Amino acid sequence: MSNSGDVSDEVATVLRTLKSTSSSKLYKVLVKLRSLLGGSRDGLCVVESLLQDSESLKVVLKCLEQTNEKLIDVALSLLGQCCYMKEDIRLKVCEYGVIPPLVVILRNMTRDCVLCRASRLVGNLAQTPSVAQQLHSAEIVAPLVTILGTKNTSNSTILMTIRALSWYISAQGYDMFQRITSMPSSGS
Repeated sequence: MSNSGDVSDEVATVLRTLKSTSSSKLYKVLVKLRSLLGGSRDGLCVVESLLQDSESLKVVLKCLEQTNEKLIDVALSLLGQCCYMKEDIRLKVCEYGVIPPLVVILRNMTRDCVLCRASRLVGNLAQTPSVAQQLHSAEIVAPLVTILGTKNTSNSTILMTIRALSWYISAQGYDMFQRITSMPSSGS
């Protein structure tokens, strides 16, 4: 992908494949998109332009409602990476409804790698204060805390969950944290 014509062709090809009803084709294109994020600047441009397309973004978000854990995993990975890099993408994925399926995943999934990616996405989303407020309204903290107390949770998942909670608390402002830490102890 060395010129803009190649990028345009790549976007057109991926758009056609995203509209496929086959979960195996959809999985393959999501993996390809994820690999483009780690590559060249052109690859990043392809993924960004796809996620700026509302229909493509809706397809990726719809993957979060599937029962296929591999599809959920790669969609979370892709969204997590994009939301880490760009605030406008964080706002757009929230506008298109990422938070409700994310809460469902955190409450109901047990596969560690899926919970790790979901926690990473929450942390990336929470970097934007208005999105952190939406996460608060969706009561995202309880399932995150539950993950921390779950036996056999990997260190990576624990780290991403703590990171998510940290961004969430930071975005909510120090006022909330100061109220908690300034409360008189019960022995006073």
